Amino acid sequence: MIYVPDSGAIESGIMDFIWNDENKDIEFIKDWLLTRCGPPNRIIKDIYQQSKDSWTSKGYYIDDFKDFE
Repeated sequence: MIYVPDSGAIESGIMDFIWNDENKDIEFIKDWLLTRCGPPNRIIKDIYQQSKDSWTSKGYYIDDFKDFE
């Protein structure tokens, strides 16, 4: 599962591959993110950074569910 910020972030561009009937597979999406956004965040909480009066988003997170093995 890939977690991305809301539609204001470049990482959310992957939604077009899902909602626009492009039928891209997960490897295509992971490569797209890596090329345009760099490596994924190590923990999901790193996507959102809280500042004093607001928050920003950066990056994405891939959950491979290895903690359930």
